[in-house]
Amino acid sequence: GYNFADKYVASFTLRRDGSSNLAPGHRWGTFPAFGLGWHISNEGFLSGNKYVPDLMLRYGWGVTGNQNIPSGRVVSTYGGDRGDTFYDINGSNQSILAGFRQAAQGNPDLKWEENRSSNFGADAVLFNGNINLVFDIYTRRTNNLLFDPRTPATAGIADPPIVNIGKMENKGYDFS
Repeated sequence: GYNFADKYVASFTLRRDGSSNLAPGHRWGTFPAFGLGWHISNEGFLSGNKYVPDLMLRYGWGVTGNQNIPSGRVVSTYGGDRGDTFYDINGSNQSILAGFRQAAQGNPDLKWEENRSSNFGADAVLFNGNINLVFDIYTRRTNNLLFDPRTPATAGIADPPIVNIGKMENKGYDFS
């Protein structure tokens, strides 16, 4: 972080995260973020102003990653239990042997879900501290959404693979 004369503020963050929930070639993600601020009320033209004693404009941008899925879904898994995959080989109930079935389909290409956010905002104290205002305009774009689909019963009993699909965008404003 950097602060110059309590007028200009800057910060930068860089994260490097790893997850065993994702494919070997996509396990590591780099997530940067930065913020800028201008404390306008500390400029000479606003110093001592009793109507706007504190005013700051700010901008922020950053990327975060999501890997919030069940572990072990990169590879297909197999399992079974009595009444499910045990077999009577001779038909005499004396030779029941354990069998296996596919329990979940893996996806060897799973990637980080990425959220790119930006916001522009202002913080103001008005009339000697009697009114505090905060205003933000934001945009959040999500890429490679992690999706754990449900399949119809006719597709079998193995869990389908988790996949990265689509994009989503949220926009809006906050005011308080």
